[in-house]
Amino acid sequence: MNKLGRLIRNEIIKKIKQPSTIILALVFIVFCTLLPFFAKANEYIYDYDYDIIEKDIESYQWRYDWEAQKGSNGEIELPDYVVNQYDDAINFLKKFTGKGITYEDWRYSLIQETTRKIQSNYVIGLILDDKLDTYDKESLQYLEDPTGYAWQLEYPDKEILQSECDENKSFIDKMTKIIEENDYKYYVSNLIETIKSSIDVSEKQLETLKEKQSKTPSKETEKEIKNLETQIGQMREALKIPEYRLEKDIPLDNSWKDKTLNALEYNLQQITGLELELESLKEPGRRNDFDYLGLTIEDQIKIVEKQIAKTQNMTMIYWESLEKDTPEIGVAASSRNNSLNYMSMTIFSAIISLFIAASMVSNEFSTKTINMLVIRPVKRWKILTAKYITVLIFAYGIYFIGMLGYMLSIGLNYGFTDFANPYMFVSGGTVHSMNFFIHMLLKVLMHSSNIVFLVTLAFMMSTLTKNTALSAITSMGAYFIGSIVTSIVIFAAPKMIGVLKHTFLPYVDLNTIIPSNTGGMMGGYNDIMSFLYDPIYGMIHLFVLSAVMFAVSLIVFNKRDVK
Repeated sequence: MNKLGRLIRNEIIKKIKQPSTIILALVFIVFCTLLPFFAKANEYIYDYDYDIIEKDIESYQWRYDWEAQKGSNGEIELPDYVVNQYDDAINFLKKFTGKGITYEDWRYSLIQETTRKIQSNYVIGLILDDKLDTYDKESLQYLEDPTGYAWQLEYPDKEILQSECDENKSFIDKMTKIIEENDYKYYVSNLIETIKSSIDVSEKQLETLKEKQSKTPSKETEKEIKNLETQIGQMREALKIPEYRLEKDIPLDNSWKDKTLNALEYNLQQITGLELELESLKEPGRRNDFDYLGLTIEDQIKIVEKQIAKTQNMTMIYWESLEKDTPEIGVAASSRNNSLNYMSMTIFSAIISLFIAASMVSNEFSTKTINMLVIRPVKRWKILTAKYITVLIFAYGIYFIGMLGYMLSIGLNYGFTDFANPYMFVSGGTVHSMNFFIHMLLKVLMHSSNIVFLVTLAFMMSTLTKNTALSAITSMGAYFIGSIVTSIVIFAAPKMIGVLKHTFLPYVDLNTIIPSNTGGMMGGYNDIMSFLYDPIYGMIHLFVLSAVMFAVSLIVFNKRDVK
């Protein structure tokens, strides 16, 4: 083993002295170090950190000018009643200019909703005053009509319209005050009362349905009861979020706690949607929308069930993060979350490393230095093993140094303190914590399996062909062919998936088959891929193939005549 160690050291020194090796490694490391700065700059360019109200006013004014211009061209003259509606919306928006309301500000959604109520009341007012029927129907296309009443053949009863108008007026006055005073507590309290009121109404409906079912049982009523019980349960879960916000005094300020509560709301919507999707999949005679992927209805049910479980686990983690006052990794633009983007750099590290591997043996033959190696009193397998280990040292060295540079830049851009927060996960129905750096290391090692595979393939080809260019092209081709063939098989020949999953092709890019954090059959492409191709099996598959290719290299190298 001492001889093997000395051989490895000599190979490392030899590679370090080669300018091409150092240049390739430095290019990758510098790129990884600078990438977060470019990403941060781009993030700032596309940020919504500007006065959105000014933009909305400009948008209304532009539409007004454009439509007026159309009128001046003789198509249609913009009527006064449309101009007045635009003026009402613009005058309302002008109340909130200069208040620093951005796209992500909680007040903006209220302003949008209140604007729609103003537009609705304007249309209702025209109907109540018997004016709408007097206008040219062609000009109604320029009227903003959230109600849809303007195009109805028969309008609702005037008492109903007046009641709706009064409710809208009350809403407009209430929301205007909340927005002007930036009173999130009043807004949240009002939201709580609204949810409680909905629960009360639903519970009364449930009692009525249960009474009806007891007298005249039917499957339809039973289904209605089940659906209503589910809705009540969902509303109770939704109620916990604003109640927690009010109790803990968490403002709608875009802080990580605010974003966590928003994420909980989103998860609740996701679970609701996924449960409806699951219910739909279980209906008799359901059409198979994913037959082209070779997925049966039963397969789709399993995928959606996994997505529901995953979303429920994330909900548990969000609540735990709030209780422990520790930001969850994916809620905000945290240093931890951004660091995980480094996994996308795996293929670039692999490409650089495979160039080193491709020349490792072939260069010895082209320069005739192989003769000096084999005449030494060292077994051939040790010579080749030293070269292979050297390749892996450089591959992992480049990969890990690039990661350190990447994380250093992430820390400079987003702060180093976030790295102290743990990574949270669910196991056995309980939330556990892990040091983030350990989690990062495990992710890197898993994603590195394709580096080992591509590097070993290049190394084997270098040993077999003694041709650097052919070795590098073969290894790079394996990556691109794997990605292309996998895509073609999924969409054009799904019946071949059963065969393909036992080859290396789908696993050369593990990023595409590791489950995502999003739900829904259409949104969960990675979840579908991870169902078709098991990422753990893929990782093991690549490591086993790498061992086989290295063994082939040893056999060939030991038996080869050196001239």
